Amino acid sequence: MVEGRRWVERMRRLKAAGVIDRFPCGTPARHWSRDPVIRKAQQLVEKMKEKRDLSVPAKAWAEMSKGEKLSAAADLGLDIAYEIMQRPLNWDDLRQVQIVRDTALSLIGNQIRVDAAVINAATSKRDVRELTDEELLAILADRRMADG
Repeated sequence: MVEGRRWVERMRRLKAAGVIDRFPCGTPARHWSRDPVIRKAQQLVEKMKEKRDLSVPAKAWAEMSKGEKLSAAADLGLDIAYEIMQRPLNWDDLRQVQIVRDTALSLIGNQIRVDAAVINAATSKRDVRELTDEELLAILADRRMADG
């Protein structure tokens, strides 16, 4: 029941933002993968989508800087990856399994590279190997707080 309320609230926000004209029929079905790695990636993508601020109007493509274009393209890529991973998985269709697996591994690999870049940027004067686990977690937490 709580899931339904969150969906209704999200649909109200989307409608108020002008993204949708009316509510779609019923709550969307969630098809989580049985594979724990892929399921974790699906959950991460869903959290990222929920964190996006839909109230900010988008700029026209020609008015965006390269960084804004890259961010918009990454958002679109995440949306597409999310849609791929939300489809019911037919384990007999090896091509579909490959696409879902590759999408999940790509998302996870990209997140690892981003986290590594954040750590390297925050510790440019120190060797990363000298940092304690607490210091690494604090750096990543600061970055995630800044991302919103």
